[in-house]
Amino acid sequence: RVKGQNQIPRLQIPRCDPTPRSGNLSAPHKAGWLCICGVTFDAGLQTVTQVTRETPWSEAGHCPKALWPLEVPAGAFGNDRPFFLLGGQNIMVESDAAEDMFGDPFSIIPASALQGVRQIEKAPPKDAMEIVHIYFADEQVVFGEFGALYLCPSSLDVVELAFEGARDPLYSILPPAEARIVASALRADMCSFSGEMPLYARDAVYA
Repeated sequence: RVKGQNQIPRLQIPRCDPTPRSGNLSAPHKAGWLCICGVTFDAGLQTVTQVTRETPWSEAGHCPKALWPLEVPAGAFGNDRPFFLLGGQNIMVESDAAEDMFGDPFSIIPASALQGVRQIEKAPPKDAMEIVHIYFADEQVVFGEFGALYLCPSSLDVVELAFEGARDPLYSILPPAEARIVASALRADMCSFSGEMPLYARDAVYA
């Protein structure tokens, strides 16, 4: 998120399952423990296993352009107000071009590929920037505000992966050249980021 501005879309996180489990992100709660879940695109509600934060820019005034987020103007993808994306964030988009090229309308591209599409451009942060990273046991695509879909990584480290054995990634990120083709096609496509959020998640609370 970018403090002091309209923030990057927040992850929808319903409260669920008050029973503590090993490895889950939990917090003290009057009823016991609170496990945080995220609404995912393919796997329903999944427990968030880790949250980390970093502050790439903490000063007022001039911020290096390399750190500027992308501003998505109101109306670009059906959003009623502007929001921000980090260039390195991988997002899922729906595109006729992707279906023609890969046989699947949904593809994952770096947000940086959207620069110049539908007036999406880099914009300087007005205040300190804080980036919140959300992890699951397996990588997941999660719903954010405005229907945006974000690819969140697995929280498993190298040692845990070694014990579990090698496994193929659940999602593939398009290479830069193909990502730019798909992003450019969004200029004409009526659809944008995703399908609708599942009904059971509509009343989720925001983090």
